[in-house]
Amino acid sequence: MANKKSKVVDTQQPENKGFALWQLSNQWQRGLNSVLKEYDLTHVQYILLEAIVQLGDSYDQLTQKSLADHANANTMMTSKVLRSLEQKGFIHRVGHEVDTRAKHVTITKDGKALYKKVSKRVEQYDNQFFGTLGSKLSAFTSALDILSAGL
Repeated sequence: MANKKSKVVDTQQPENKGFALWQLSNQWQRGLNSVLKEYDLTHVQYILLEAIVQLGDSYDQLTQKSLADHANANTMMTSKVLRSLEQKGFIHRVGHEVDTRAKHVTITKDGKALYKKVSKRVEQYDNQFFGTLGSKLSAFTSALDILSAGL
């Protein structure tokens, strides 16, 4: 029987780009989750809180469905996460006049204050994490935009 040599994988240039992306994403999320834990928020809660802040002025009545679409998230999961944000006092949800399944979402004063604090910490973390790219950050961002546009 022939002796097969094990293939040595160069961890600096992984063959499987998807695996490398998955590892990097996990590393980034671990750090981000550590930041968000200080504020008793999950990543998804933060994303939806941010979407409410970003989209709030653009919509007369921001709906759960529009938030789910913006975040590219499942509507049922979005509803559950928004319910938890409502229980924490960070948002209000009001039923639609005609469609009982639809709910309009607004951010509370406490939600705005929390978002302002958390977003600063998230930005600091992102700057630290992605700052290691130095002059390659712009190219990295462009590559992400290209990949995202293809989705």
